[in-house]
Amino acid sequence: MRSEKMSQKAKGLIGLILMIVLGAVCVFGTDYIDKMFIQKEAAKPSVGLKDGTYTQESPEYHNGYKGMVTMTVSGGKITALTYDCTDESGATKSQLSMDGQYVMTENGPKWHEQAQALADYVIANQSVDGVTMDEEGKTDAVASVSISVGEFVNLVKDCLSKASGAGSETAYKDGTYTAQDSEFIDGYKGIVTMTVSGGAVTALSYDCVDESGVTKSQLSMDGKYVMTESGPKWHEQSKALADYVIANQSVDGIAMDEAGKTDAVASVSISVGGFVNLVEDCFRQAQQ
Repeated sequence: MRSEKMSQKAKGLIGLILMIVLGAVCVFGTDYIDKMFIQKEAAKPSVGLKDGTYTQESPEYHNGYKGMVTMTVSGGKITALTYDCTDESGATKSQLSMDGQYVMTENGPKWHEQAQALADYVIANQSVDGVTMDEEGKTDAVASVSISVGEFVNLVKDCLSKASGAGSETAYKDGTYTAQDSEFIDGYKGIVTMTVSGGAVTALSYDCVDESGVTKSQLSMDGKYVMTESGPKWHEQSKALADYVIANQSVDGIAMDEAGKTDAVASVSISVGGFVNLVEDCFRQAQQ
């Protein structure tokens, strides 16, 4: 008798819970229920970050400015982040923007507002992995941001590397790794293929393909993709970037300006933000 009563009570309790859930769906919609069960998972902090304040700045001035990111980690989670650029006199681009002395466009978000939006994105997502870029270092991942973000992404990654305690010596697993952009940008999707043998990068290729599968390197060699009449062609610059990674076993030395340009690789004038992101993706695969 007692077990039957317990069973009836359990059934009644289950029925009550179902009624509450169904009622919530009717009143608030399924989004509310999703948030009830998913919110804790979404709020999970980054794993392996050590508490502290980390700062990283670009090694050189580009177009008169040097980028800097300061990141605070508390409880293993990114709780604060700032991004700014300073000129050689120490004046910050954010202050110039707020004072109306650094104007990119008459309408649309100002520079300091876009810098804040980027910082907010990192705090909300605890990562920059979702900030995909085109060859000019532009992104559609952060609403209201039109500035090039290559420098910002690299600086944040450097801060994250410091916070994770990553050492300079990294063991890579032998194999072939490929990373490609998730979307076509300006008609092309970037792709990097990296080969690791004996724990070292022994081969790497970088190309961009259009929706029909035609590669930018082939178009460049055929004279159908011409950036300039003088200077290295696209496929030559792509090869120079690949050679740099093989020689240095890293992209850490490829400092970029806001437009995703770099002075680190001789003869390269194309924006390299997309390339750097894809190589770093391959490195992550090789570490797993």
